[in-house]
Amino acid sequence: MKLPKISISTNIMMAFGLFFILFASLFIYLSYYYADKLAREATQNNFRQLSRSIKSHLDENYDEIKNIMGILSLDSKSSYPVEADRLHPLYPVMKYLLKEHSYLNKMYVADKHNNMFTLIAFKSEGVSKQLFHVPKAAHYLAIVTIKGMTHYLFLDNNDVILAKRTAPSDVTPQTQPWYAEVQQRDTMVFTQPYILTYSKRLGVSFTKKIGHNIFGIDMNLESFNNYLAHLTSKNIRILLYNDALKSVYASSSSLQLKKLPQGLQAIIDSKRFDTIVDFELQGRKYYLLITPSSFMKHDLIISYVPQKVILQPYIKRIEEMSVYIMAIIILSIPFIILFSRLLRKPIIKLIGENERIQKRRFDEVKRIDTFIKEFDELSQSQYEMAHEIRAYQKSQEELLNSIIKLIAEAIDAKSLYTGEHCKRVPEIAKMLLDKANEDETLFKDFHFEGADNYRAFEIGSWLHDCGKLTTPEYVMDKSTKLETLYNRIHEIRTRFEVLLRDAKIHEYEVILAGGEREKANAAYEAMKKELMEEFALIAKVNIGAESMDTTEKAKIQKIASREWVRNFDNTLGLSQEELERLREESITLPQREKLLDDKASHIIKRRNFDYEAYKREGFKLEVPEYEYNLGEIYNLCVERGTLNAEERYKIQEHVIMTIKMLEQIPFPKELQNVPKYAGTHHETLIGTGYPRKLTQEELSIPERIMAVADIFEALTASDRPYKKAKTLWESLHIMSFMVKDKHIDKDIFILFLRSGVYLAYAQAHLREEQIDRVDIDKLIKEIS
Repeated sequence: MKLPKISISTNIMMAFGLFFILFASLFIYLSYYYADKLAREATQNNFRQLSRSIKSHLDENYDEIKNIMGILSLDSKSSYPVEADRLHPLYPVMKYLLKEHSYLNKMYVADKHNNMFTLIAFKSEGVSKQLFHVPKAAHYLAIVTIKGMTHYLFLDNNDVILAKRTAPSDVTPQTQPWYAEVQQRDTMVFTQPYILTYSKRLGVSFTKKIGHNIFGIDMNLESFNNYLAHLTSKNIRILLYNDALKSVYASSSSLQLKKLPQGLQAIIDSKRFDTIVDFELQGRKYYLLITPSSFMKHDLIISYVPQKVILQPYIKRIEEMSVYIMAIIILSIPFIILFSRLLRKPIIKLIGENERIQKRRFDEVKRIDTFIKEFDELSQSQYEMAHEIRAYQKSQEELLNSIIKLIAEAIDAKSLYTGEHCKRVPEIAKMLLDKANEDETLFKDFHFEGADNYRAFEIGSWLHDCGKLTTPEYVMDKSTKLETLYNRIHEIRTRFEVLLRDAKIHEYEVILAGGEREKANAAYEAMKKELMEEFALIAKVNIGAESMDTTEKAKIQKIASREWVRNFDNTLGLSQEELERLREESITLPQREKLLDDKASHIIKRRNFDYEAYKREGFKLEVPEYEYNLGEIYNLCVERGTLNAEERYKIQEHVIMTIKMLEQIPFPKELQNVPKYAGTHHETLIGTGYPRKLTQEELSIPERIMAVADIFEALTASDRPYKKAKTLWESLHIMSFMVKDKHIDKDIFILFLRSGVYLAYAQAHLREEQIDRVDIDKLIKEIS
């Protein structure tokens, strides 16, 4: 999958953005984490301090009651019996203690006769006046229980009895939860919580046997509500809970709970004491601490507070810090942008230098100036790499140039008929291309720039005839019609010698048979003359200097009809290929053969030729049926020159081979036009050239220049053994006709003349006698 491309500025912004998001998220997370941790520790310490205060308060109350018991046990009045219609002697003391200690509910004395005196202060917590229908001014109630009857005495602060009541009662010392235990012990008895007799509230009783009497004090446990309420803030809840009774007996809340909030019992049952526990109640989360109390068995101090209340200061601080962080992030954006631009700038420069390397403009590659060490090192490496590549490319170019020139020299050396053609054509083409590039008239719209384009053109011009490497030498150098690897005129002359010899033998045979010597000799001389004339004609035709007419062709056919006798086996000493070609011919000896003949063995068939591929590649040269035709009559009857159709195709095929050879070379992109520049120098402007029969619209200016350079060099070459070198005027005059026939480009030919390229080349390469006067204006006028 192709990844999307994002600029470095965006990447840096995204990286910083991601960093800030991660940093902010981590900061907030850690802040909440440590805030929670600190809140837990602070809450735990606070709750433990509260628990210690509550335990201390409970212990103080216990100790205070214990001290009261100790003091009363020393008072002789404590042993006085309870009497009817009388206040017990300890009444003043009991009144004082109830008044001073609000947490005390009632005090009582029971004698050995199961009579009991009880004093209740209406100001003390837990006892309602409505419970006893108390007179309005009454502050104390003295209850005297004797023999099943209870006497209620209502007193004011001055101990004046305001009312009396008497009623039967089943409240006796024996019915109290402390009675059995206190009878068996001399120390103070501390009961488990129970519902007190008169207040119907949860409380505990402290009793001690003093002499024959039992002295007791009831403590209303709900009296601790006010203490807990004053001890804590409004958000903190403290419960005093007895796990044995499953009851809350004191609470700091104004809502006096009797049962535990839902879910707390499970925590208590798990014994998760003295550590902060998370607790949820009605959708709110709390910190909870449960501490065992030593005041009573199964007593627990339960403290809890909403987490939000504890965390609120921390959260507020976190929110403030978050705002600061966001402000820092926002304020840092311009600096991030500036920083990303500072990073982007050297990268853009490096990309620019890299593009120069890609375009192989190595000499333009420079080091960039940057404060970033890595970029500076990269720039240095890039700079050194560019020059290393340049040096390597230069060496490769020199190597390639050497190989190209070696191939061109090999082509030129292959045949004297090409001379230094492959070497000189590039020189003419380059001079003419430079002039076209500089011209502001005929070629003002033509621009051929860049070292790569010039190099492609130069290589194309050097290798424009590389296909000739595949052209057989005897075809390329064929100077006579009967020439193959040798001139077969010698073989034919030998046959004429045989016929002349046979004529001489026939003369002798006639004479030996008694015939007339003079007549026989005359016949021989006539035959000799005829054979000499016929061979002279064949020899003349063989050179191909002149066009053949039908008369000469008829004479060749007549001469060919002569016969001679072959007595030797013509299959001996032959190669396998020659034997294959002779397979269909008679081997009967002696064999009468024609003086000239077109035999089946003269035909060399075309093999492995892909006509479809030939057409696909756009080649339009007509392909002869046979690869070669060595027929003697066939070759001698060639109307013009020395080449037959098969050989002419073979010569023209060098352009096709040039294109194929060059197209197989994996040229880099900038040299892709090499095959095109090399393979179009035989095309014309009207589609009569070869190999693709291109037209003017299909030929670029450089390709047309190649055609002019190729023709001019061939016309002016003085190193061709088959022709006399032409002068400048003759060559240019011939080329002017080619312009008229639209074989070469008119504007390029005019530029060739006016720019003086023809003369510059002539002065460098032509013989002095070839450089004659050229009337440029006349030539231009003729073609115009």
